[in-house]
Amino acid sequence: MKKNKRGSSYRIILVFLLLTISVLLITKGDVKLLAGVYAISFLSVMALFGIGNILLKVKRRSLPRPQKASWLSIVVAITAIIIALIGNIIMKPKEGGSH
Repeated sequence: MKKNKRGSSYRIILVFLLLTISVLLITKGDVKLLAGVYAISFLSVMALFGIGNILLKVKRRSLPRPQKASWLSIVVAITAIIIALIGNIIMKPKEGGSH
């Protein structure tokens, strides 16, 4: 977490910039394909939030929290995310316009 004079973590910013540029180059700028990549990324992060919630419930039971989620709500949320993730992965993009 090295920081520059202004206090920002420039390495994280540069790595993120390189990562986004590489995704853009790999998809050759196809907006529909890019949307699919970002949808899958977002859903994966959301699934990790649910898994993190489970880990907090199991490993840090005594940790005080202002909000608590029930097991049912966590399982339903993760299931919905997994269904959406699978749907996005197997969905074939529709051919649009005249390219």
